[in-house]
Amino acid sequence: SNARTAFEDHLKVAMLYEIAGDYKNRDRLLELTTKFASKNPKTTEPQWEILYLSLRDAGLLSNRHLALPWGNARKLKLASELETTGRATPETAALLKGACVELGAPWHEKHLAQLADLHKKQKSISFHGRNSQKRFEQRIEALKNLAKGSECYLKGVQPERRYGVFKTIGEAYLTLAEEIRSTPIPEGVEGELLEQVKAQIEDTAKPFDAQAGEWLKQAGAQLAKVEVSQRPQIESQYAAWTFEPPKVETKKLDPAPFTWQPLLARLKQNPFDTNTLAELKNHFQSRGQSRLAAYFEGRMKKE
Repeated sequence: SNARTAFEDHLKVAMLYEIAGDYKNRDRLLELTTKFASKNPKTTEPQWEILYLSLRDAGLLSNRHLALPWGNARKLKLASELETTGRATPETAALLKGACVELGAPWHEKHLAQLADLHKKQKSISFHGRNSQKRFEQRIEALKNLAKGSECYLKGVQPERRYGVFKTIGEAYLTLAEEIRSTPIPEGVEGELLEQVKAQIEDTAKPFDAQAGEWLKQAGAQLAKVEVSQRPQIESQYAAWTFEPPKVETKKLDPAPFTWQPLLARLKQNPFDTNTLAELKNHFQSRGQSRLAAYFEGRMKKE
């Protein structure tokens, strides 16, 4: 159709401008193409993908592109991209926190920071002393919130990380059982009454032992999915882990310096030189610009 041809022509010309180092005209055409695609209900999935890659390679992706109708999966990918390029917003954070699929370091950071807070909160609630029953109920509720809060993250991670999550929550239940058993018994309680109090404390602790056992059993099942040779390292890595989030490295979005100009000058003298075409392909491949690399690979096949 005419619309499809116009879309593809715009992107092709924008790519040629990029290859020529004319970023101003490239950006102008990509902006036009983005407006065209967002207003056209017939924009296809492959067209959205090539537009996304074009905008990403050009360093033009921004928070305003989150509103484009190009599907939730691409919106999530964009949120992660914005986080890693120093353009995080409450919207990108909310999108990543709500996603139960792996989306790179920013996704891990958001979920683990949340779990670390929940873990710290439940651990800080001491239930010995005044208002012990009320605080005990708060501790149980906080531990349930931690367990519930892990569900989404567990869906998106690999067995070794699932092992760490199950193990840490299992140990939190074990710690609660131990703290129950360490409940101080008032002075003067002795004989049969003392035995009854001890039995009551033990009965209170046992269900949390059982819950800890379930979580630790799950941890063992996840560890069993990992290569035997890697298990000691993973066990060591998660020995004292409490959901510490990774540091997200942000990268700067600087325009690519026009370093391939000498290659273009050579190609202008001999448009069919496969060596120059191969060098240009490799140049863009090494920069992660697969679209531009594919263009020169295509030209090599034609020659």
